[in-house]
Amino acid sequence: KEGDGRRRDLASNDQRSCSSWGRSSSWVACVQSLPPRRAVGNTRIAFDAFRTSSRLWFSWADHRRDDSTLTEVQKLCTDAAATRPLFPPLGKTLLPPWHFKMLNDHVRNHMYELAISRAIRAAAMRRKGRGLPGEPSVLDCGCGAGLLSLIAARGGAASVCALELSPIIADVAEETLSANLREWHVMNGTAARSPDMRLLTGDVRTFSPAQVGQHDVIVCELMDASGIGESVLSVLTHACMHFAAPGAQVIPARLEIRGGLGYLALPDCHGGLSYAALDPFYFCSRRGGPFSNPGDGSPAPSPPDELCCGGNKAASPAPPSLHSGPFAAKNFNRLRRGESWDLLTSEMTFLNFDLASALRGAKIHPLEAEVEMVATRNGIVNSVQWWWVAQLDEHTILSNRCVGGGGSYQTHWHQPLVPVGPLPVREGDRLRLRVSVSDAIGQKLAFALSTTTTTTTTTKTTMPADGGAGSGGFPGYGRG
Repeated sequence: KEGDGRRRDLASNDQRSCSSWGRSSSWVACVQSLPPRRAVGNTRIAFDAFRTSSRLWFSWADHRRDDSTLTEVQKLCTDAAATRPLFPPLGKTLLPPWHFKMLNDHVRNHMYELAISRAIRAAAMRRKGRGLPGEPSVLDCGCGAGLLSLIAARGGAASVCALELSPIIADVAEETLSANLREWHVMNGTAARSPDMRLLTGDVRTFSPAQVGQHDVIVCELMDASGIGESVLSVLTHACMHFAAPGAQVIPARLEIRGGLGYLALPDCHGGLSYAALDPFYFCSRRGGPFSNPGDGSPAPSPPDELCCGGNKAASPAPPSLHSGPFAAKNFNRLRRGESWDLLTSEMTFLNFDLASALRGAKIHPLEAEVEMVATRNGIVNSVQWWWVAQLDEHTILSNRCVGGGGSYQTHWHQPLVPVGPLPVREGDRLRLRVSVSDAIGQKLAFALSTTTTTTTTTKTTMPADGGAGSGGFPGYGRG
């Protein structure tokens, strides 16, 4: 309140209630951790509040001065110089905005904490059964700001090795890990043994076993909206091949890509006004395209044999869209299904990556599959839509499936899609879609859509020669 770094003093025994703010509010509380301080009854705790145009942050007022000898002008000048920094600390400025949404994704954090804690307990039992000394070690591939590394340390890991590609984000991780180690010693005493935390900056795929070591649990959270866009496949392949101790466990163990053909459009509003003319700017038009009616009385051309989209190449033939790139992402949780978006075909499993097979030396990419989908109603397809389902362990599943599509929770991940067509379909039409991941580092999903007259629904999957991935679903997989 009152901003601009004004110092506030709070009594440590002030127990004001927030219930008067209303229980039905959609606002959420914001929390910033501070280094721990011991509070004694009836003492006063001082902290400083700062702001810029886009940040708000706090710090302990450790350096209190005697203002009794200063004039009013000196007090104002000293306050302005001491309590109004131009920029927040490192960790408040260098992380991109989406990183804060990810760190505050409680579903994601909780699911990973459950899986990591179970994996560490299982690794401890394996070590004990083999007569190995010490507690389990954990490798965090793509650690970001260090949250999953801290979860591993809290879960009982004796040592954690964190790897981060970005030097800027690695600086934030170092700050985070150091601050939490200081807190560990404050809360448990300097004599207590703290976890061994190491941070290495660089591409996971360039490190050697001599640098990283062997670990009982390998953790990786490199899923973007598309599922594989942050090189999770190639990173885990290298990590499992070079950094896994005998009997190691990898998290996640499996990654499934599911989806279908559908549409995305701006909804009509304000008394039925149509905004269809803006669809190419929003995503992709449901009118026009390479095989639409030319409007001169001549018949519409037949659809080409194959519509290609996604991957490294531009869509062919080009749909009426300004979108470029391997995929787009929209937050379907904020859009009404049946009005702004919907699937027009049955939902299918596109690809299924057995990530744990990399521990046995299997190759998990490239991978290609062909699925046949049946149109469930009439409409115009202008997109391939999908989501991913990650099996962290045998008990925990995490997904970016939207709630309107059958998910049971929301996450910070949006839902990916690529423009195609537009292609009119009628209920009962059978469409064949080939899905592949063929780029060198396994980052991009490519699609090729063609029409078919097959009368039976089939799924045909082309796997790597060593059988590293398949097309089956997860046992017990349900909503979300």
